[in-house]
Amino acid sequence: MLGRITISSVNSFANLARQHPSILNVGAFNLLRDVILKPKKSGCNCGGGGAIDLSAYRPQFESALTMLTDADKQAIKTILSTQQVCYYTKNGQGQLKQYCF
Repeated sequence: MLGRITISSVNSFANLARQHPSILNVGAFNLLRDVILKPKKSGCNCGGGGAIDLSAYRPQFESALTMLTDADKQAIKTILSTQQVCYYTKNGQGQLKQYCF
């Protein structure tokens, strides 16, 4: 069991979700399922190599995090085999604040 996992961005959460897809069944994360699990475009000659820019979904991601119940938080820790999960949200001034559960 890991001591702590820090989710620093929507992309880092997406990487965790690809490794542990059941996390997308917890709370409101299911609303992000299609975006996170959408396959990258292969053979795309676009500048980003076909990668999806998930930063546009930060408001939905932060909303899903803030709506987690205690049972949801425990489920996430169990799925990720960790004792603590930390994440960042932006406040009204655009500064990042860390929360842990």
